[in-house]
Formats: sequence, structure tokens, C-alpha cells
Amino acid sequence: MGPTNISEHPHAAQKCQTGIAGSDRNGAGLCSEHNVNFTRSMQATRDAIWSGFAKIESLTGLSGLFGAGGDVVMMYHSVGDPAKFGNVSTRRFRRDLELFTNEFTVVDIPEVMVPDSDGRRIAITFDDGYENFFTEAYPILREYDLPATIFLTSGFIGSRNSERISERHNLADASDPAMMTPEQIRSLVDDDSIHIGNHTRNHPRLPDIADRDRLHEEILGAKQDLESEFDTAITRFSYPHGAYDRASVEIVRESHEFGLSSINHQIRGTPDPHLLPRIRGHNPRQLLEWELTGLSERLRDVYERV
Repeated sequence: MGPTNISEHPHAAQKCQTGIAGSDRNGAGLCSEHNVNFTRSMQATRDAIWSGFAKIESLTGLSGLFGAGGDVVMMYHSVGDPAKFGNVSTRRFRRDLELFTNEFTVVDIPEVMVPDSDGRRIAITFDDGYENFFTEAYPILREYDLPATIFLTSGFIGSRNSERISERHNLADASDPAMMTPEQIRSLVDDDSIHIGNHTRNHPRLPDIADRDRLHEEILGAKQDLESEFDTAITRFSYPHGAYDRASVEIVRESHEFGLSSINHQIRGTPDPHLLPRIRGHNPRQLLEWELTGLSERLRDVYERV
């Protein structure tokens, strides 16, 4: 999944706006289409270069000469049948946890915010609340005795909006299990190692919502929904689609202790607790291993300017 907010690709929107300025409607349309195609082409080139670095790392282990990287927050969505949700298999997830426990100390989100010179730490998060978190990922996490945070969309729990979910994932039957049930979520709430977070009511792109009241309903309304239904404090938020703007971040900052983005970085310095970056767990394994190295983080700023 590519970046979905201007902070991740600061130049793309600026180029299009610069080209549109002073043009008529048809000219603006052509400019917009040209810049979209140009941006996609550039992104494909950048992705190929980045994947090339990952392959070199897998063959040479070059990053070992440059020191360890920073702390990390991982982002997953689904564990199970990759053909259904496009994410990682149970075998791959187990291999990832082996890597994490060998190379990091696996901790809860607040602990990656505290400076520590005794080694690298990693926190594990899941977005959306798919049922296979409960049936596939959760038993493996328990096997390794590891903490995790699962972000729930309050309007998509159990059979709520099942037709929309089936359409989104091309499920043959709207009754196919897709999202966790309230009963499954309550059992997670009872486990001290699992934390429940807020992922809005309806999973919209928050920057697309101009109405302030509706923005409050999506963020604060979902927080209230989850706290009321599951009798637990909701202090963590994940931006749907990784998309945010100043207004949505402001609301999250006032109502939650942490906000998780999909900015693909390790933790740097003293991070903004309401725009925490995450490494994408659904990336190919070779790319994931590269993005956990210190060298990849040193090169990322240069890479993102290309």
C-alpha cells in the first residue's frame, strides 16, 4: 500500500498545484492527469530501487557494518489466507515473530517512546479487526507470550455492515466470517497483553471529511462506542488508510494518548506520539528485513527525495 497523505510524499501535490495555477479547466485536467502518471512512474522507479537495496542486503548482509537501527512499531492487518485479505500467512507471521524475538525486545507501544540504550524494541499492531486476528494471529502471539494492539472500526464489528465488507474483499458469501465478533473482542479485553484501539466508525479517509461534526463522530464517536460496548479505556488511535490532516490529528491529540500512522519509518529521536510511524508487516519478507536495518533508515531520507 502506497503512502496516502502529503506528509509521506510532500512533492507530489505541490507539483500538481503548481502546474494547475493559471490554467483553464481543460488545461488543469491535463496537468493533473500528467502529474498523476508522472508520480506513479516515479514511485515505481523508487520502489524498484528500494527493492534492489533489499536484495543486496539479503545477499551481503552489508547493513551489519553500519550499526543497529532504532525502535520499531509494526503494522499488520490480516493473518491467514493471503488470497482473501492480501496479507501474511500464519507461517510467515510465525517467522516474523521469530525474527522480532531474536533481534528485538517485543514491548507495548508506550515503551518505544522511552529512550533506552540497552537494545532495540519493537511493538506489534493490527488494523481493522479481522476475525483471523482472533483465530490465527492471537494464538501465535500467546504461544510467544507477546503483547499487541488491535485497532477496531466500531461500525464493522461482527456482522455489522457485512455486505460492505463482503464487497470490499470480494467474498462469495456475506455471511463468511470476516470481522471479529463482540464476544471475541471481550475475551481479548480480558487479556492484559492485548490492547484495543480506535480505528474510527466507518473507516473513511479523514482528510476527505470537511464537516467538523462528522469528523468528531468518526473519531470521538467510535471511541465512545468501543468504551461503552467493551467497558475498557480507549487511548490509542490508528488513522484509516494512513491518511490524516491537521484537523484529524488535532482531535486525536486531544482525545487519545497515541496516534499511529502508516508513515514507513523506524522510530526517530523523540517521536510525535500522535503520528507514530510503522513498518509494514505485509511487505515481502526480504523487504521487511531490509527496512528493519539501521542502514535502510539512514538511506531512506535520500531515497525519498529521488
